[in-house]
Formats: sequence, C-alpha cells, structure tokens
Amino acid sequence: MTVVDQATLAVIQRYIIESYGQPGSNMSQRAYYQFTRTQIAACFSQWAKDKSIDTLIDIGSSTGFLTRQLQPFAKRTIAVDANRHVLAAINDPTIETVQDYLPDLEQLPAQLAAVVTCTDTLYYLSDAQLERALTRIAEILTPGGYLIFNDNGNVDRLAQKLASQYRQVAALESPFTVKPKPDFDRCYWWLESRYLLCRGVFRALADPAFDVKRQTSEIQHWPLIRYCLRYPWLRYALPLLFPLRFLSRCIWASTWLFERFCVIAKPSPCLWVYQKI
Repeated sequence: MTVVDQATLAVIQRYIIESYGQPGSNMSQRAYYQFTRTQIAACFSQWAKDKSIDTLIDIGSSTGFLTRQLQPFAKRTIAVDANRHVLAAINDPTIETVQDYLPDLEQLPAQLAAVVTCTDTLYYLSDAQLERALTRIAEILTPGGYLIFNDNGNVDRLAQKLASQYRQVAALESPFTVKPKPDFDRCYWWLESRYLLCRGVFRALADPAFDVKRQTSEIQHWPLIRYCLRYPWLRYALPLLFPLRFLSRCIWASTWLFERFCVIAKPSPCLWVYQKI
C-alpha cells in the first residue's frame, strides 16, 4: 500500500476547498444547492423546535446560506470555514465567524457547542482525517451534544467511524426527492465542480509545501487531479471555459426548471442526528 504524505494531502485539500468556497464560484446560486439547503433547514427546524440550543456551530458554512436559516434556533451561532473570503461574505452581526480547518479545528475550544452541523463537508476527508475530525467534534460538543450531517452517499462510512463516540438518535426525512435524471443542475455541477477542482490543484502546485511526487489518491476525483499534475500547462486553458460556465449557470440556476423537472413529492432521507455518548 502506498503511504500518503499527510502534509501534501493537507495542502491540496486546502486549495481545493478554498477554490470551491470562493464567493465568485456562485455555488450558492445553484438551484440544487438552494433547494437542498432549504430542505435541510426545514428538517432541522422540526427537530430543534422544542429544544433550547445555547451554541450551534456550522462547520463548512461557506457563504452562510444554510447558517442563516439555522441561526434562529440557537442563542449563539458560529460559522466555521477554511476560507476567510466566504466568511466575510456572511456579513451578519448575529453570526460569529471562525476561520479553521478540518480535521484539527484548532480554534474551537472544548465543550463549546450543544449542536454541530456539517453539510457537504466531511466527505472531503480521508479515513484517518475523518476519525480525527469526529474526535475533535466530540471534544467541542458539550456532554450529550449533537452532531448533525447530511448524506452525500457517505452515511455508511460515517456510521462506522461514529460508533465509538456517538449514538444515532434520529434520521430526518424531507418530503421531497431530487430525481437523478433528468437533472437540470447536473450539467452545471459537472462543469463548475471540475473547473474549481482544477483551479485548486493548480494553485496547490504553486505552493512550496506541495510535493507533486507524493501520492494523493485519497482525494476525491483523483483521476482528474492526476491529469492536472501531469499536464500543468492546462491552467492556461481554464479561462476558455468561461462562456460555457456562464451559459450553464444561467440555465442550471433556474429554480423553476429545477423544481419542475427534478423534484418529486416523495419522502427521502435528509439529515442524520447523532448524540455524543
């Protein structure tokens, strides 16, 4: 088995996450993103309506589209992201912001929050990093605190890692299901996600701490990363994608198209709630 260099892995992960999180990427304008976040907020509100939450931490908050919807349910809300630019874009005096990185979360003290939410965040981590992140989140939670996350095809992997420190208390359903096909968001996501991924890789290549000779197979979309590492001159071709990105953004950001063709009134799993043991 190839040994993964964790320092190199952390460098490329940081640049990829920051690339995805740039406010200019307009990821929060995607019809799919807004719809799913609204469903997450609705499920969370049903679960939290009879609870008193002192402090809620939203890890991987990005520009705060979901954080703002969760904020009314807690006396104190903290948005955490690796990217200072997206945190600045939140610009809400009722939401505190902390720039910090998974898995270590060094800026967050122990027993700070009653609830920690992680949506579309934990799947960036390797197995070793995920174990560290879940341990740190358990330390950040108050006794009996809750970790809440969404699916992203990652539930089984998370459940195995959670077993020693958490117990599942709820699986919350949305009344709607997003159809896999036709998906008016899929084309935009396919193009934009790969553009942002490549941009992050090329930025990592310019960092002295990144060792191009190290194995990075634990990163998502590894074949595309390998292609970027092999042909670094492709960075000069990225601007050529702008017309396609603009066109797809105009189409796939349409809420009407998305709800008309991609959503059906059928219950589906939305959030998993685990309690710290």
